[in-house]
This record gives sequence, structure tokens and C-alpha cells, in this order.
Amino acid sequence: MRSARIARTPSLRRVAAQQRVSRLVASLAVAIALLSPPAGAVPAGSSAVTPDCAWSDDVIGRFLRSVERGELTVFGKTVQTDQLRPVRIEYAFELGSRAQTISVHAELVSEIPLPRDDRMVVRSLEVVMGRDGHIAETRAHVTAR
Repeated sequence: MRSARIARTPSLRRVAAQQRVSRLVASLAVAIALLSPPAGAVPAGSSAVTPDCAWSDDVIGRFLRSVERGELTVFGKTVQTDQLRPVRIEYAFELGSRAQTISVHAELVSEIPLPRDDRMVVRSLEVVMGRDGHIAETRAHVTAR
């Protein structure tokens, strides 16, 4: 005759201990995730890698030459180079056509009021550069005064 095994239910103390351990492990995993730097992050300080951005000087130079030629107008007003402070360059690649777009973002030293609404002003511009170095498109960033 075989003896049947009776399934034992774990004691309440054992279940409570397992739950505490599970919570502790989950808390440690969250803490490690929060303290770890994101993937691809560059460490700060003297060991940080600074990318070589010599190409950015060329883009800014082409942008400023086109502004000097009088190509940048906002609401009928020609903007001069001394009125601009370039702050960012963006490159975009269309995956379907492999077309490349270069945009220069610049802050205005002095804001330009909108012609029909004095409560709104242009404080920054986004200029899309063509392959030939000329300004293809200008986008004005309008905000309230």
C-alpha cells in the first residue's frame, strides 16, 4: 500500500518572509535602474568626450553669408547678422528619399513685433538651408509679449 503525500501549505511566517524578500529585490532593482546612467550617456567632467563639430562652423558660416546677402526677411523686414545669435543646427534625413535637410535655429537679439498684433513678437527663427547655401525657408517662432 502506498502512502499518499499530503500537500503542505507553507506557514504564514514563511509566506511573509518571501514577500519581504520579493519587495526588497524589487526595490533594489528600481534603485539600480534610477542610479544607472542612461544608455549612450556621456559622463560629465574632464573625461567627457567632446564631438568634433568643425562642420558646424561651415554651416553657420554659410548661414551668416546668406543673411549678409539679405536673404533673411521676417514680415517684410530684413534681418542683419548682428541681430542673430545662432544656437542650434539640426540635420534631418528622409529615409524614403535620402533627402537631407539642414536647419539653423537662431535667437533674435531684439524681438520683432508682428505687423498686425502688437501683443505678439518673434523671438527666434528656424532657417532651412538649401544645398546651394541659400535660405530655402524661414520659420518664425511667435510668442506673446
